[in-house]
Amino acid sequence: CTELEEGKRDSRWEQFYGTAFDNPKLDKAEINDLIAEYVPGSLDLDQEVYARLREAGAGLAFPEWTPEVHVVPTREPPRHWKYVAAMDWGYRQGAYGLYAIGPEGQIEKVWEYYEGFRNTHAKKAAKDIASASQAFPRPEYIAADTQMWSEIGSAETLAEEFREGLNEAYGEHAPPLLEMKHLANSRKPKKNLVHRYLAWTDMRDEAGRVQPWCRPMYRVQQRCTHTIRTLK
Repeated sequence: CTELEEGKRDSRWEQFYGTAFDNPKLDKAEINDLIAEYVPGSLDLDQEVYARLREAGAGLAFPEWTPEVHVVPTREPPRHWKYVAAMDWGYRQGAYGLYAIGPEGQIEKVWEYYEGFRNTHAKKAAKDIASASQAFPRPEYIAADTQMWSEIGSAETLAEEFREGLNEAYGEHAPPLLEMKHLANSRKPKKNLVHRYLAWTDMRDEAGRVQPWCRPMYRVQQRCTHTIRTLK
């Protein structure tokens, strides 16, 4: 887009601009509720709601993300760590993640389910996830976005359909599906929480390795390629 504005692209290229208000799928009242969570005139508001062009490299949600620090080899976490899962069904693309939790609150994302969500029924998605994650311990619970409990005009909600799949896959040992509700103006504190878990101190030994007590509380295994690609 910058090259177009500078006249560096030929007539085969064209630039279009629109904001969240131009999307017919989005409710304008909800957009205004979202805007109320931002600082008026902030760069985040300009980029994320009004889609104003910004220089390359600017606007990262989590600039502290450093692959050499936050990405760890694919491995088996200590046996005494517990496992939980979290998912976002998504309008077009969902995501499911399995996490190992350490005794001091460390979080390590060990596995993700991403591509299989596209055009998949909720009940089948649950069974596919259970089948694909057999090599890992069963999560103690699955946290899901509150939208899965919304009425969508069918006989069952997505949450009910997903639970049916879990029950068929796990039987009486199916992990509970927990509704994670969004409180008013919760976007900023949740983002700050992620900042806290990504924080680390650049203190290294002679081999250039970050000291254990300086590492971030949240890290991701190498096999979670979509998380690594998108989190920052």
